Amino acid sequence: TLGNKLLQAGILEPEELEQLLEDYRPFAGTLRFGEFLRLNLQVPPQILDLLLNPAAFSEQGLNEKRLGERLLELGVIQQDQLDQALTEQARNKGRIGEILASQGHISPTMARFFSMVKLNEKGQLDYTAGASI
Repeated sequence: TLGNKLLQAGILEPEELEQLLEDYRPFAGTLRFGEFLRLNLQVPPQILDLLLNPAAFSEQGLNEKRLGERLLELGVIQQDQLDQALTEQARNKGRIGEILASQGHISPTMARFFSMVKLNEKGQLDYTAGASI
């Protein structure tokens, strides 16, 4: 389900998902959950697009992009946050995802997910070997 994908990607915490599902309940008869999230701007639209229609991202070269570029294009971080993390990386080494997480811009789960996720030949997101979301 979309909710599970958002948890796995580190976009939402379980408590946040529970609250959103509760808020969604009155609209369940007329809206899909993804539409509800998009209308209420609870999740960046690019993330919803990736999770709901990953094949569309193969033309955009998702697999070739570095983590910072992915997060920026998906609306998860801002350019100044990436620049700040890259400056820190140049000074002290380290992985950009870990730096962004330590600066509070993303969660460690999100850093891990988006650094590992790839589009497979079927246009699905592969997070770990043998597991597609």
